[in-house]
Amino acid sequence: MTTMEAINHLAGLDVKCRMLETERDMLREELKVKERQGIDAAKFYAVAMTTEEVAKFHGVSAVRVRDYAHRGLIPQHPNSTDGKMLFRASEVLKLNFDELRKVKKILAR
Repeated sequence: MTTMEAINHLAGLDVKCRMLETERDMLREELKVKERQGIDAAKFYAVAMTTEEVAKFHGVSAVRVRDYAHRGLIPQHPNSTDGKMLFRASEVLKLNFDELRKVKKILAR
């Protein structure tokens, strides 16, 4: 490699570093906006939701919610009984039923 090629290579690396720094700064700003606009799920820790409420909130059937809860994929509220399942709203807000379905398929294997 000639001196000129080395200088050109270093200049290219410098440009890439500056672009990455700019991108990093933009991502940090975007994260700050999301944090300001987001919901702190922990605020809903003490709120209990029924199976039907969870199902309606996520647009799934109550049967699916019960199935996933029985499989241990959705943690139940400590006040749940044999007759009535309850779930912490803080957990319900974080549920992703597409991901739960994938986990259920993996566990079925």
